[in-house]
Amino acid sequence: MSGTRISEGRERIPAEMSYKEWRSNGGTELYRQQPPPELPYKPVSEERYNQLIIPLKKMGVTIMRGSEEVERYLDLRGAEGDTLDAYTVLFKQKVSISSILEETHHVRQNRRGLNDDKDIRIRGTLNEIDAKKYLLRVAGRYKIPREEIEATKIQLKEYEKILKEYEERLGNGT
Repeated sequence: MSGTRISEGRERIPAEMSYKEWRSNGGTELYRQQPPPELPYKPVSEERYNQLIIPLKKMGVTIMRGSEEVERYLDLRGAEGDTLDAYTVLFKQKVSISSILEETHHVRQNRRGLNDDKDIRIRGTLNEIDAKKYLLRVAGRYKIPREEIEATKIQLKEYEKILKEYEERLGNGT
């Protein structure tokens, strides 16, 4: 069997590879992580939420938010939001500005095919790095709270570390 299928996140998994094999080979799922406990955030108001999802609606994205199934799915991943593909986004009921902006950015990445030419083991990490840098660039424009900016910086460092480790393994021929 050849071709690809989409993971529970956004990466394409080679059809001949099981999900377990893909994950053990370094495949990563993409989603906005919940902030660390030391950086609590205030969930976005309904009014602000409705303003922030306008771009998603204009793109025809299906948005699922706050149902029991969505909450359970995101809790299992330690995530506030998840872009399943270029047409479907999940959000927790209590969601941050950063999560909404990040998942919107991931939809755009998917539609542009960003990093689709890269190895499956690192594609997700590259997209996460791009999304975190985007959030830091637009923080002032969208009035992202300081706690969310700090959480984004921490997450960016984590993904940059993953990328560096991957590049070091490549340099060693592994």
